[in-house]
Amino acid sequence: MALLTCKECGNQVSSTATACPHCGAPVKVAAPAQAVDLKTIIVAGVMLCLVALYFHFRDSNTAENQTAAATTPTASAPPSQPQAPGIDQPSAVPIKPGNIVKFAEQEIACSERGDMVALKKLLIRGEKSKALPYFSENGDGRCLLLDNTHAYSVISVESSVADMPAYYAIMRIADTMPNSTLTAWVFAENAVVQ
Repeated sequence: MALLTCKECGNQVSSTATACPHCGAPVKVAAPAQAVDLKTIIVAGVMLCLVALYFHFRDSNTAENQTAAATTPTASAPPSQPQAPGIDQPSAVPIKPGNIVKFAEQEIACSERGDMVALKKLLIRGEKSKALPYFSENGDGRCLLLDNTHAYSVISVESSVADMPAYYAIMRIADTMPNSTLTAWVFAENAVVQ
């Protein structure tokens, strides 16, 4: 039971009284706030979730369609050239024989094309332990790490390699340092034309 103030005489009146005992004025008790129905809350929540799901899937389908349209080659498109860096970037420069390239990071190269392809396949599959025999402790292995500060001359380029994803282009390079006899095969994805 709560005490209210009478609006007529200002005395304290019980909230259960219908009239003020001092002046007889009717006591108006505010109606309690109507409780929100639990069913209304549940229905509103379900509707919000459905609307959110609709917009989520609509946006993701639109993004997938745009990606598929951008990567689908047209019939009139010329064969792709290996590009660097980031094969999917439209501003990337095609790599051609005679170009001078550097690598964005240290890159693996092998003296034999077959070794380079086999090694790349192992690395793509995440089988690094099987890739280790291609290297040796003293540096005389079939494959080596190229220094990303040196420039290399491109001798030849193959824009596609059998059994490899289409964007893997392989190239034969030669070291541009004087008196160097290094020639090797390397994949072009991290090459930057100078």
